[in-house]
Amino acid sequence: MPTVSVDRDALFARLGRTYTQDDFEKLCFDFGIELDDVAEEAVEAKDGEAATGETKTMYKIEVAANRYDLLCIEGLARSLRVFLELDAAPVRAPCALLASPSGRARLPPCGRPSPLPLVDPVCCLASPLLRRPHRPTPAPRPLAESPSL
Repeated sequence: MPTVSVDRDALFARLGRTYTQDDFEKLCFDFGIELDDVAEEAVEAKDGEAATGETKTMYKIEVAANRYDLLCIEGLARSLRVFLELDAAPVRAPCALLASPSGRARLPPCGRPSPLPLVDPVCCLASPLLRRPHRPTPAPRPLAESPSL
């Protein structure tokens, strides 16, 4: 499973509060991720400045391989905020414009043009199956009567 390194203080700032290590481990367990390691890293000196010897606490968090949204601090913080009910869950709107069989764009039901591209590649409605015209499945043929013996 992938491991994401995040700055503890930056993550807590995005969550809106600080946690003890035990509380944060419990939050991670409840959410379904794992706090794998806590490390202290030296703060890098900026250009032209001497190193100050300061350190920052880095959390190494193990996330599920199918959760691409958790691979950055922004997505991790957003997901934890939704889990903690600090934010509303994001709602993904369907594609505003889909390609019709003729190749022309169809307007959404509201009739307003949209700034979205013709087909949004991450939208579930962008599936090639949904862009093709629907052909009803033919009814099954009745079985031929078998000759009686």
